[in-house]
Amino acid sequence: MDNRSLASLSDRLFGQILDSIVAIVGFLIAGTLAAKRLLNTAVIDATTGQPCTYGKAFIRNLLLAVLGLIDWVFIFGEKRQRLGDKAANTIVIKTQPATY
Repeated sequence: MDNRSLASLSDRLFGQILDSIVAIVGFLIAGTLAAKRLLNTAVIDATTGQPCTYGKAFIRNLLLAVLGLIDWVFIFGEKRQRLGDKAANTIVIKTQPATY
């Protein structure tokens, strides 16, 4: 195999960045769902009260991944919404404990 068959360095770098974003978002969504259940909380649409959609979860967690701790500071506001919640129009509510 000669070097002409290999993807360019820029293609590999861009591909690696995309792979990392997909992996991080997946872990954030999975981790958030498990942590929310343990804390008896749920993320819902602030307007309709319906469960948070995957699209809204993506927006919430993308801003968390990009802004990090800056995003967290906003939970001290009136509705306890981080910037990701505001962008996705979501709120976190308390739920009933699961019974087994």
